[in-house]
Amino acid sequence: LDTRSKARLSVANAVVDALKQMFDTLNNIKLDTGNAGLAALAKLARGKDGAEWALGKFAKRFGIPSLESVGYFEDTQGGDCDATRAAVAAALPGTHAWLGSATATAHRLDANIPTAAFGLNATVSKTNANAIPSTMRSGRGVPSVGFPGNGKEPENTEKHHEETCVTRASSPEGLLRLALCGLVCGEPGTENETENESPGSETTPFPETLEFDKPRVRFLQNSFAKLRARAAVLLASNRFVHRRLRSTALEQGSRPTWQVNVARLDSLLNDETSEVEDIAVEIVAGNGRDTNTDAALVTVTQEIRGLIDPGCSECKKLTAALTEATQVRALLGPLSRSTLENGAARAMAVAAPLARFGFTADADAAVAKDVSFLVERIYNTIGAVTWSVHKPVYNALFRDVVQQDDEI
Repeated sequence: LDTRSKARLSVANAVVDALKQMFDTLNNIKLDTGNAGLAALAKLARGKDGAEWALGKFAKRFGIPSLESVGYFEDTQGGDCDATRAAVAAALPGTHAWLGSATATAHRLDANIPTAAFGLNATVSKTNANAIPSTMRSGRGVPSVGFPGNGKEPENTEKHHEETCVTRASSPEGLLRLALCGLVCGEPGTENETENESPGSETTPFPETLEFDKPRVRFLQNSFAKLRARAAVLLASNRFVHRRLRSTALEQGSRPTWQVNVARLDSLLNDETSEVEDIAVEIVAGNGRDTNTDAALVTVTQEIRGLIDPGCSECKKLTAALTEATQVRALLGPLSRSTLENGAARAMAVAAPLARFGFTADADAAVAKDVSFLVERIYNTIGAVTWSVHKPVYNALFRDVVQQDDEI
């Protein structure tokens, strides 16, 4: 190109860049204007009035009794309670079946979790007995917080921790938390799913109370799939290190630290182009030279594939262990300063299903942190809002499914 052509090209590129910056600025102004408008309406969505308004709209759509007749189903309502609960169950069959599918898990966890893990406020929480979340989301938005391993942590975690109470499994809120964990720990939604398709299982219909949360459920399911993949890789690395230590009798000081391995593996896990073989090479090479590297690579590769393949029994067992750990942590609340007095008992309760599967202490700590992160994400994304809005509905359905379970 001659000098004049280069000058024209330079001017054209400058104009394009200027237009891009202008449009970016306009988009930011639109976003700021929308946020300001939502902030002005925030007071209407906070407190009891906002939750009652949302519940009233929900009741109209599904033809369930009015808020006044549903109430909190106090014993003073007498004989009308059974009829009203039956009407709610008939109007919301998906939610009824969804909660009912978690009753067996609730009874089992109530029997298995040590009493010390619940502390003094296990039945009634003083921190959030009547708490309404300050942010009530609707529509298709999903949180943009990072996943464990990329260095990002959710914002305002301490504030949300204070809103998350400890609750028994055999309680309305406890059963809801277990059901949410069961839904999230199912198979993740695919990119080809349409908006009308439900991310629930084939046997349990999608709950009506989560009608606007389908994109968030898929997002959380994919988050659990990432957690499971990371846990599988950490477990395979941990197993390889311990096998090598036993076979070569290495001294403790010559072994690479667990933290270094986690950082290296996280880099590969966050790279979408990484293959299982790449991760296996890092596990084997990252722990020093092995006399039989090829055999070690084959073993680690097969081990990882077995842990991440949904059709393999090892993957099913890993999924069950992670699901139970997630459910236990959901009942006990995420790690925070408010739980330090019972922190050891709660940590042991969460670690129990992981230890039974085969996680050792070093891998267990990393996975338990991921589980706590996921639980907080479930609460902040769906749990807090659906409990605040649909609490009378969940109270009604809880009594109905528990009564049916007792009769069985």
